[in-house]
Amino acid sequence: SLLTNAKGKIFINCATLSPAIHREVYAAAEKAGAHSLEACMASSISHAREGKLYLMLAGDEATYQQVRPMIEQMSVNRRFIGGPGRAAEVKALVNMVMNINTAGLAEGLGLAEALGHDLNMIREVFSQTGANSRVLETDSADMVARVASLTQRERQVMQGLVTGQSNKAIAREYDISPRTVEVYRANVMTKMQASNLSELVRFAIRAGIVED
Repeated sequence: SLLTNAKGKIFINCATLSPAIHREVYAAAEKAGAHSLEACMASSISHAREGKLYLMLAGDEATYQQVRPMIEQMSVNRRFIGGPGRAAEVKALVNMVMNINTAGLAEGLGLAEALGHDLNMIREVFSQTGANSRVLETDSADMVARVASLTQRERQVMQGLVTGQSNKAIAREYDISPRTVEVYRANVMTKMQASNLSELVRFAIRAGIVED
C-alpha cells in the first residue's frame, strides 16, 4: 500500500473526501510513522488551470510549516484551518454557499435568455451590480459558451436526456431514428464536457436548462 515503508514521509492529500475519511487517513499515516496533510481546494476549474488555487489545510501545523514553501507554489492563497478533518468541513460549507450562488446565477441567465436578452450584456450588468459574485466571474462564461455551442436539435436531445427520456422516446418525439439520437447524444456529451449522464444532469441544473 501507499503507507508501506512510509516512515518519515509527508503526504499532501488534495482529494475531496469526508472529514471522517480525512481523519482516518491522518491516523493511518501517523500509525505508519508518516504525516498526512489535508489540502482542500476551494477554487474553480479556471483557477486550477491558471495555478491560482485557494487551499484550506488541516492536520499537524508543524507539518504544514515544513512543506509550506511547496504549498505556496501550488496556490496563491491558503489558510491553515486546524486539526484533521477541519479543512474538509470548511470546504463543505464553501461548496454549499457556492452551489446556492451557482443555482441563482443559472436561474438568472436562463430567464434572461427566455426574455431574449443578450447573455454577454446580462453578465456585464450583473458584474456591475448587486448580482455580482465569484461564481459569475468564474463560471458564467463557461456556462454560456457550452450551451451556446449546442445546435437546436442537440439542445432538444439534451433536454430529453436530462429529464429521463430514453433514446427511443426522444426519437419518436422529434421523428428521427434512435441511431440519430445516439449521434446527437455523443455530440452533447462532448460539448458539455460530461463523461456520464449524471454529470450532464448536474450541468443542466446549474445552467438552468432543467429544474432540480
